[in-house]
Amino acid sequence: MFIYQIVIDGTKGTWENGELVVPPTFDDKLTGYIYTTIYSIVVIIFGSIYKYIAVVQTTKENHRYQKSYDDALISRLF
Repeated sequence: MFIYQIVIDGTKGTWENGELVVPPTFDDKLTGYIYTTIYSIVVIIFGSIYKYIAVVQTTKENHRYQKSYDDALISRLF
């Protein structure tokens, strides 16, 4: 996400005759980095929550064999 944000920051503004007329301000860059960081954190948190819920649900199914437990967990995670 940060690489994408750096590329976007480099392409903001108006181009005339190969020159950037209105370069992005520091506030624009900082806002973009903050949004990117928050989005990354939210994705990580929701991914962790989903993995936890998948393990709990698979455990509650009370599988008889380890292979069936593993198969059910893999199918939930992917």
